[in-house]
Amino acid sequence: MKIKISDKLKVDSRTLIRLEWRNFLPILIVHEKFEKKIKWVLRVIAFTGITTSVISIDKWYFSLGLSILIFLVEQFFERTIFEYTTLVVQPLPDFEIDYKQWKTNGFMVPMIENLQDLCYVGPTYQDKEYAIKFFNYLKAWNWDSDIDNDNNIILSFIIEPDERYTTYLYANQGRKNLKAMFKLVAEQNKLEKYGKKQQQFVMQMVYWHTLPFKNGYYIKQFLDFQKPDQKFYLTPSVLPEQEGGQVEFIFDSAILKFGYKLKRRQELDSRDMEFHHPPRD
Repeated sequence: MKIKISDKLKVDSRTLIRLEWRNFLPILIVHEKFEKKIKWVLRVIAFTGITTSVISIDKWYFSLGLSILIFLVEQFFERTIFEYTTLVVQPLPDFEIDYKQWKTNGFMVPMIENLQDLCYVGPTYQDKEYAIKFFNYLKAWNWDSDIDNDNNIILSFIIEPDERYTTYLYANQGRKNLKAMFKLVAEQNKLEKYGKKQQQFVMQMVYWHTLPFKNGYYIKQFLDFQKPDQKFYLTPSVLPEQEGGQVEFIFDSAILKFGYKLKRRQELDSRDMEFHHPPRD
């Protein structure tokens, strides 16, 4: 269930309270903001146990059953695991994002497959200055390097069911530095949050654009040539100033990639970033 915070912000209730099974026993996982309420529940259970102990029940098995029930409920809440939230923000742009700048995709595919000539692929923008700014921003996800050995920048192509495809660009949530950041925060809070589990969240931007996926389009030529686990250059390009001109590739901004993600829309699930961002009409 989604809890509405504002028109543009909703929080999944599962991040606040949920039930998990561990060693065949139910465990209540609760955010620390509800810690006081859980303590009051335990106090009520304790009071109920004391009260029932002074009540005379004729049938001994009723009395025993009630005592066991109270004990089980108390044990359930005693085993509650409390979580605290750590939010890490992926690098954000230091310029205004203009979503209308991304017009299409540019492709350069070698005529003959060999080890020397690689494909070039990437968004095609309206203005060259904006294209350079945006790719400098992408490189910030990769420590300003133009070689992405660790797949810090995710490029994905999702084939839609209506002869379209959607291209996504976003920072990898599994980046090595994120684990170090979460570990650092956990270490800083080990006394204040003693006994509590760290709930890890990442806030980041996702960029995507939906385009036609039809026979004769360069995207199909690219996918036929370029295997998802092979090297290529993620490269911005710019539309020609005059109609009929050639798209200009900005090779100085190219990022060497070692793979991309390819799936059909129906293959996605909630673990995929693309699942939460439907195609743009």
